[in-house]
Amino acid sequence: MRKSFQACACAGFAGVLVAAALSVGAVATPAYADDSLISPQATYTIDTGAKVDGTYNDSYAKEVITLVNQERAKAGLPALVADTELSGNAKTRAAECAVNFSHTRPNGKQWYTINEQRCNGENIAQGQPTPAQVVANWMTSKTHRENILNKNFKYIGVGCFTKGNNTYWVQIFSASAPSGTTTNKPSATTKPSQTQSNTGTWKASGNRWWYSYSNGSYARGWQQISGKWYYFDNSGWMLTGWAKVNGSWYYLNSSGAMVTGWLKINSTWYYLNSSGAMVTGWTQVGGKWYYLSSSGAMATGWAKVGGSWYYLNSSGVMCTGWQKIGGSWYYLNSSGVMQSNKWISGTYWVGSNGVMATNAWVDGGRYYVGGNGAWIRR
Repeated sequence: MRKSFQACACAGFAGVLVAAALSVGAVATPAYADDSLISPQATYTIDTGAKVDGTYNDSYAKEVITLVNQERAKAGLPALVADTELSGNAKTRAAECAVNFSHTRPNGKQWYTINEQRCNGENIAQGQPTPAQVVANWMTSKTHRENILNKNFKYIGVGCFTKGNNTYWVQIFSASAPSGTTTNKPSATTKPSQTQSNTGTWKASGNRWWYSYSNGSYARGWQQISGKWYYFDNSGWMLTGWAKVNGSWYYLNSSGAMVTGWLKINSTWYYLNSSGAMVTGWTQVGGKWYYLSSSGAMATGWAKVGGSWYYLNSSGVMCTGWQKIGGSWYYLNSSGVMQSNKWISGTYWVGSNGVMATNAWVDGGRYYVGGNGAWIRR
């Protein structure tokens, strides 16, 4: 039996097998909420072979889902589940709408052919600069509102694509679960501390990966797989590179595995603790002290910290004692602080810049130090 559909367009709209469309004048897109979820400017090829330059914003897409579920809660309806497959479909449709803002795809086929097995509704819009505005616009349009508040829909995917100064939005709704799904999707954990008990399979969509468990659910948040930690966003996509999670920065390598210990990116060193969190400030590793800047970069050379000067060698290790730097001698105490305007061991004088004096009268001109820096007693 053929399922029912609805499509609507917001002009900024569109949603029925349900489709609807909305559209407003192009507005310069403001700064995004989470830069880690914004794709770089790139050229994307759609089904017709046409190329479109633009940027995906998964942060905005996630916020749209949150706002939609708030509207459903007001209406006494259950929340829609963010769906990886539908999100991929919606992102493709958003790029297509930048070429042809319509429920008819650039290849001449209807919108639901993006996923005929699961697409039951579509809303599209263009020109709204923020998730709040596009959802508000959809909610004031009867057909779009009907899609959002459809009691039969259980899953949602959202795509947000910016081309130039115009942003395109697509929602895809489904009443049917992903193939093989038998249970609800697991909740995201807040830190690497829990392991999913059932086994699963890595799956790819284009150049992006997600992990499907044998019970039909998929990985979200921190998950330990084959002894390694991975982080999946709320749509289920495995992240790579830097990711900010609950206020801390983590680095996921090209395979998605969380990195710990020293990490070199380009010419800069970072240190990730045993939990994977990037360290800043002073940290002791292997009995040696290092200083990591607020960006996490390991310092070398002179560094002023808390009003005091320290010297970190080329390996980043904090130096103590006498050090010859740039042809001059300096003395750093046991805490690494450069000493100035004082006698060292009662024999050597270091001036206001920390440099050991030689062949000079020092300490108010009362004492003389020789070529080796030692006080010459007469």
